[in-house]
Order: sequence, then structure tokens, then C-alpha cells
Amino acid sequence: MSKKKTEKRKEMNKKLFEKLKDKVTNSGEVCDNLDEARWVFGEEEDKQWLQNAVLEDLFEFQPYKRAAIYSFENKFYFISIGIMDKPDNMPEFMDIFELNSGLFVSIVADKDLNVQVRNNIKANDIIQKVLCIYKGFEDYGGHYLSVLRDFFEPIDVYELKGDCLFNKDDLVRMLGCYICLTDSLVYLPFSDTVVGKYSSIFCFGHNSIPFENLLFSLCSINYKFAFLDLYRCIEMLYTIYYMDRINNIITSITKLEINTLEVASTIQKELLWKYNETNAINSIFESLPPTLIYILQQEKNRHPKQANIKMGEWIYGIRCTIVHHRINQDKEILNDLKWDEIINGMLDIITYLYDKYSLMMF
Repeated sequence: MSKKKTEKRKEMNKKLFEKLKDKVTNSGEVCDNLDEARWVFGEEEDKQWLQNAVLEDLFEFQPYKRAAIYSFENKFYFISIGIMDKPDNMPEFMDIFELNSGLFVSIVADKDLNVQVRNNIKANDIIQKVLCIYKGFEDYGGHYLSVLRDFFEPIDVYELKGDCLFNKDDLVRMLGCYICLTDSLVYLPFSDTVVGKYSSIFCFGHNSIPFENLLFSLCSINYKFAFLDLYRCIEMLYTIYYMDRINNIITSITKLEINTLEVASTIQKELLWKYNETNAINSIFESLPPTLIYILQQEKNRHPKQANIKMGEWIYGIRCTIVHHRINQDKEILNDLKWDEIINGMLDIITYLYDKYSLMMF
């Protein structure tokens, strides 16, 4: 092995143990021999993992909870970090993969992943179980993964199957599927039907869907925020809807094929045009098949005061009530909504609209 590769392995091992030493130093505990050489034991294959595993992408969806994609020898691996619980059932596109010492060091040493020593770890335990052993001790060949792993945030690895629907750029989609199967990561009491629809969109929805918004909706701790992130998914289509209408008019006159996105970009840039939000959502909802808005219509019918308001305007009104909160008046309105039903209906509409306008967005 070249000197350069050896130095890289040494540096990454050093970064791992520096995190443990920093925990001790910051605690005020005294430990001799802090600067002695230490490393993680690994066989030749582990060394190859440490040398050649590549971090392809990462995403932090909650404080100290994140996911990453690693590649090694033309295979891809989904990594969960900081997540205590595993899925109740494994997503079909991945298999559990045993974490090896090389990948472990690579993950912990990476500054972007920012893996931390667990909060409940005591400095004295680090001293007694880790730092008291180092190069120079008889038969020292490195610290074992089985010992070190419990000192850091939970790290779990899954190998993506060869027939996986996703590629390395689809981390958020994969994470969404993973979270849908992990009850402890879904904080709101969504019905099984709603969680199933989230899952279906992550797995099979069109690539143009803003999956980050969908993920934040799924992981929300408040129905209002879950709703807002789904509303944003629809809001992103307002310009596309109007530009499609303009495009159809231009095409009918000129008989020329025009790119809708280019038309939208040009009109917004040159004319400083902006849609009216109420008109936009009303127009979109009026274009939907009646069966698609049935769930939302049932919920709207529970509120007699909203009888003469259009469906799109009602949804926009909920959005405004949340965003422009007037404490006493709006609290009563929001508390009276069956949020699971509203989320359910919104997910159907998002699926339909992004399938409909997908060709205009690519």
C-alpha cells in the first residue's frame, strides 16, 4: 500500500479518536497519554473500505438525524445516522448490511456527516474503555469496532439492491420510504391510509415532485406545518398552470411547439408578471376531476359557513389562517379541522397534478 494511502487511513483514524478525546477534555477529567497513537482494527478488506468508500450525498431531516448515500466498488449503500429505531419492515429496495470497521471510520471521520459522541457517554468510560489502551501496549492491534460503536451516534447501513428503482441522487425519496416504515420517526397520528399514500409518492411519484417538502410534511410535529409543506407542493405549480394555458394559445395560433418552462421564465423575467394566488388555486382545483377532490369536499361540507366558497379558495384560506395567525379567531377554525382527511386529499391532488404537468417540467 502506498505511503499516501497509509497516511490517509492514519488521518481518518486520528479524527475519530479526536472526538473521544475532546469529550474527555471538555469534561475536565484528567487522562494521561491522550496524544498516543490509536486506530481501529481492520482486516485488509476493511482498509479498502476506509480508503475507497465515497460519500455521494447526505441529508439532515431533523437535528442530529440524517441519512447518506455511500458508494463502494460500484455498489451503493443507504446510511442512517442518529436514528435509534429501525424500520418495522425493510423497504423492498434495500437489505441490511453489516457495518465494517473501514466504513465506520470513514463515516465518523467525515466532517460533513458530523457524527457525534453520544450525549449520555461519560468521560470516565471513554478513559477506562478506550483511551487507556494505545500503541505500545503488548499485542495492541487497534481498537475493535464492537467497543467503539456504542460511544457514537447510532449508525446503520443498508445495501441497495441491484434492481433498486432509485439512483444515488434519490436520497430524499429513499429516506421518505424508510421513515414511512419507522413509526418512531412519524410524530403525527396519521392513519395507515395517509402513511401509505406518502410512501407511494416517495416510491412511485414523478421526479418533479418537491420531495423535501413531502418529507418535512411527513415528519412534522404539527398538522399545520404538515399541511403547509403539502400546500407548497401545489403552489409551485401555479406558474406552470398559467403558462400552459398561454402556451396552448400561442401554439394554436403559431402552430409551433414551445417549451412551457421557457415561456414561464421569459414572461416572469421580462414582464415581472406574478399570478394572483387565489385565482391560481381556484383555477387548478376547478380543473380537477370531481372524484379527486371528494375527500376534501366531504371535509369542507362539515363547515356550513364555507358552503359558498370555492374549494381552492377554502384550501388557500386554511393556508392564510396558518401563515397570518390571528390568535383567538383562527385557533377555533384550525382546531375544528379533520387534518388527517385534509392531508389525505392533498396527497391525491399532488400525485395527480405532478403526473399531469410532468412533461412540461422536463
